Amino acid sequence: MGNKVAIIGLGHVGATVATNIVTAGIASELVLIDEQDQVARANAFDLTDQQAYLATTTKLSFIPYHDDWTTLADADVIIFAAGNIKIVLGNPNDRSNNRVGELANSARIVKEVGPRIKQSGFHGIMICISNPCDVIAQLMQQESGLPAHAVFGTGTSLDTARLHRAIATAVNKSITDVAGYVIGEHGETQFAA
Repeated sequence: MGNKVAIIGLGHVGATVATNIVTAGIASELVLIDEQDQVARANAFDLTDQQAYLATTTKLSFIPYHDDWTTLADADVIIFAAGNIKIVLGNPNDRSNNRVGELANSARIVKEVGPRIKQSGFHGIMICISNPCDVIAQLMQQESGLPAHAVFGTGTSLDTARLHRAIATAVNKSITDVAGYVIGEHGETQFAA
């Protein structure tokens, strides 16, 4: 194993992804970046400490947000999970209470981060989790200069998993026995195929 992964944004989702990468031993090296340097540092220390009880070891580091990001040049994958975690359920017509409501903040971060990723020399795969996922993936591709085939959004994969759980629960079956897809945009326009 010799793969290097970086995560930008360590809110609930980014931190969960980092934990899963380390506990599953998916990467040999994991680099953490967050606008709040102390969050990246704390996550790196916590994940390093927990490896005392794991069968695998991942080299962990953090990059202060305003420092040089050239260490990303040899990364295989960057996971972009930055954004506003204040999504709440509410009136579907209130754009501040849904994924589209996150666009302004997420776009601001992409416009800061994209050029820095380009400048770092990164040429791997980018996975965008930030909302609105499909829009942010396209914006990240434009701002980072990466080719379109190298930038992915997680799209409706989470929604598909939720559909599987709901159907499995309704028919009292294992979630692995359910097949089907949610398609469209990860948000209010998605639908089950």
